[in-house]
Amino acid sequence: MTLSLYTSIAWRDPCALPDACAWAARYGYAAVDLRGSSLHLPLLTARGLAAFGWDMLAPELLDEEGVRRIRALLGQHGLLATALSCYAPLTLPPSAERTACVRSLEAYVRLAARLGVEAVRSIGNSRTPFDGPEVGAAAAFRWNAEGLAAVAPVARAHGVRLLIETNEGTVTESPEDCLRLRDAVGSDAVGIVLDCANVYLAGRDPLAAVDTLAGAVDVVHVKDVRALAAGDDRPAVASGGGRRFAWTALGAGDLPWGEILRRLQRQGFTGPVVYEYANPFKGGGPVWRDLPPPEEAAANAAAALRRWCADG
Repeated sequence: MTLSLYTSIAWRDPCALPDACAWAARYGYAAVDLRGSSLHLPLLTARGLAAFGWDMLAPELLDEEGVRRIRALLGQHGLLATALSCYAPLTLPPSAERTACVRSLEAYVRLAARLGVEAVRSIGNSRTPFDGPEVGAAAAFRWNAEGLAAVAPVARAHGVRLLIETNEGTVTESPEDCLRLRDAVGSDAVGIVLDCANVYLAGRDPLAAVDTLAGAVDVVHVKDVRALAAGDDRPAVASGGGRRFAWTALGAGDLPWGEILRRLQRQGFTGPVVYEYANPFKGGGPVWRDLPPPEEAAANAAAALRRWCADG
């Protein structure tokens, strides 16, 4: 397994990329995962605005000198780049905005190739792709599949994989949804990211998700949450089913990460394991108060992940 640090850990740090890369190298990560911009998109949502951070990259803002400097930064620390996220929504009905979003994903694929990044993680799966009512699940699924299918040949031509992920409140909320979407796209350029915390936030069993996706997982995202007791009214991560959660340090929450990673290893998984401090799209400010400082969290997570992987 390749340990990777998601650079969103430094999203509030004006020196986000240099600091995140330095932490990754200092604490033994082999790679970083990069985050695309939530502002430079055809549709700007309130969630996207709130999640903006100093770590974000946008094709529109990176010229050749910028690309050269990021590649040099990675090389200086001996780091790979496992993925670049793209938040352009693909669940829009046919429209000029949808066409622009598909082109945005293509632009991220080309940027990934220029940066030497292995994959683009498409977070275009929301059932609320704009500030307004939900899109119907069946239509959103079909539009997401069609958008990925349109970009898959571009990704393949550039040697970049497209990744889809288990995310609550989206067309890929469950492991089964991810398998259906991958199969609907019908391209070997498409892979699956298993995020067991997102599975848990959606009210599902993380270990069952590991078993459902046995042999089909390309990347694992690792973060931790704890369900709050009834009556605990602290600011929390919203979720379905009326349950409320708080972010925690890795290993201090409800996720059985040791068993999850051991089970993945027994299934033959050898891909990137990406530590994700927490998700800015799910709330910031007081919601983050139970987390250790970012660098401390990166250090502790690396030690825990190495221990759990060695136990496998």
